[in-house]
Amino acid sequence: MNRFRILTAAITMGFILCVSICKGEESETVQVKLRPSGFASMQFGEIVKGGYNKKTNKLMDNTWMKQIIAGLSVNAALSERNFLDIGLEMQMYNDFPISIILKPEYRYLYFYPYLSRAEFTHVFGDVEKPYLTLGAGYFPFKYNHDVRNLGEYLFRTGTYPQYILNSVDFPLVRLMGVHASFSGESISSEPVLKNLKVDGLFYSNLQWYALGDWNLAVIASYNATDFIDLGLGLTLNSIISSDSTLTTPRDPANVYHVTYNETTGERDSSFYSFKGAKLMARASIDFKKFIPSDIFGKEDLRLYGEATILGLKDYPRNLRGGVSYDSILERIPVMIGFNFPVFKFLDVLSAEVEWFKCPYPNDIGAITDQGVPIPGQIGENGGTNFRDSSQYIKDNWKWSIYATKTIAKNYTVTLQVASDHLRPLAVNDQNVDFEEALHTTNQWYYMLKLTAGF
Repeated sequence: MNRFRILTAAITMGFILCVSICKGEESETVQVKLRPSGFASMQFGEIVKGGYNKKTNKLMDNTWMKQIIAGLSVNAALSERNFLDIGLEMQMYNDFPISIILKPEYRYLYFYPYLSRAEFTHVFGDVEKPYLTLGAGYFPFKYNHDVRNLGEYLFRTGTYPQYILNSVDFPLVRLMGVHASFSGESISSEPVLKNLKVDGLFYSNLQWYALGDWNLAVIASYNATDFIDLGLGLTLNSIISSDSTLTTPRDPANVYHVTYNETTGERDSSFYSFKGAKLMARASIDFKKFIPSDIFGKEDLRLYGEATILGLKDYPRNLRGGVSYDSILERIPVMIGFNFPVFKFLDVLSAEVEWFKCPYPNDIGAITDQGVPIPGQIGENGGTNFRDSSQYIKDNWKWSIYATKTIAKNYTVTLQVASDHLRPLAVNDQNVDFEEALHTTNQWYYMLKLTAGF
């Protein structure tokens, strides 16, 4: 805890110093300029064929889905170099799926307000093309422009256990911490540096374990040519722990090795930990550059892919049985996507596929309920409580089709058809199944989203 307090104090002093520097750079008072924006969207669809839900004891076939999301945000230009972004959003939805075990009086609309952004930003160098942008607060972040649904693994996955999260039409994350972005375009004309961008992020866990821990991420993007884009990324999770008992829980189900000291007669146990590292590589190629024509849209004919190692360290099988992290090939999700030519009729029409050989369920139950880095729920005997791992060979493949069209600049129509990592939204704890809803490639859903914004 002493390290956590020192870190908090250092971040506070750094923020005060940054504000002082920014204030000292201003030679005269600049009037604050406000730029508001907002949106309202309605999305509805159906799980046409779904997997087995452990809480309702039913297949999720023909499950209707609907949701309303609205948001308002303001970008405040405090000066030519300093900016403040603040946003609020609200979601409204029913309990999903509606359970037969819930009484009618508990089936109600749920209103969920939340902060979508609160970030202070300062730019260094040329105002129009800064070489460094420094931000702090709560902010959205996306490193793979091409991804529409699958991918973006560095921040939407876990190491131990390996899980993947995604949401309909939201292929990014929100992080709390500090973000520094370096661009070589404004400081060099040499291609090696000009086409390089590096993002560094130091952020804290707000929702997933271990809560309060601090993580470090470094992501480099490089335009090798005008039609090839490459990227590498590394995250170090829980490099600073706010509570070691949360980062490495000393739970009997979490033990993978016990050493006995014959001299002292003491036993020393080794436990799985949420602490771990991820390594990401991505690439994209724009085939429009080989076809000199103006009939294609901006996103047409792009082929892209991403692969990430979820945990660089191997762990042997736990002593209670059922789990082992001893094969790196079982910790690498790989996705490939392609944007079909739509000749400017649509903004984009993409198809994405994913392969992930993990032999365990994409289930965050043990993380959420018990704070243990094990997939699925823990049974009464302290071991894993999920179906035979051979059942999870069927969910190795995922797929997604995404299409969107902007009308008159302020209106957007989006359609997503997929067999991905969709998870139910539940109001009542009795109705929460922490495993993804789709378990095989022939289980799928569609979702139509209508958005108006300014």
